[in-house]
Amino acid sequence: MKQLDYGIEGWWQGHVNFVDNVLLYGLRNGVCGNALPGIAIGASTVNAKTTNTVIYKAAGVLYSKAAGDVAFTAGAASNIAIGYETVFMMQIDKSGNILLIPGATALGAGNALYPELPADGYAVIGSVRVYTATNAWIAGTTALSATGVTVTYQDGYPFPLFTAAQ
Repeated sequence: MKQLDYGIEGWWQGHVNFVDNVLLYGLRNGVCGNALPGIAIGASTVNAKTTNTVIYKAAGVLYSKAAGDVAFTAGAASNIAIGYETVFMMQIDKSGNILLIPGATALGAGNALYPELPADGYAVIGSVRVYTATNAWIAGTTALSATGVTVTYQDGYPFPLFTAAQ
């Protein structure tokens, strides 16, 4: 069996590329300013919302978006069976369109992973983690406050590099 040896240079270059990509994304796209978006349950309980004006960069340009409800995209990719969890990444583009992008659904609470970073020009402003202990969750139909559904809201991206002023 042949041993693969990339040496320290190969290992280092792989990590440098990852850090470069993350740093470049964070410099060009993300939440800015002193106030966090304030991700929470929406006025309509089947939606999430931002409670504050969102000040963000998309592709290096500064924008703002007034607070408001954000609907989950209905469809099989967004529905969650009993005992499963999904993390929805809230992202905004330069036109102010806010999307909730689902990551891969995983069995059990705390096991779902965040979706990959969006393309340049989309800023991650937060996430909504939905776990269904005893009831299934249907996007756009089931309330985020429904019995047997646990929801966690997070401002910014899970890495400190992508969060607003702390």
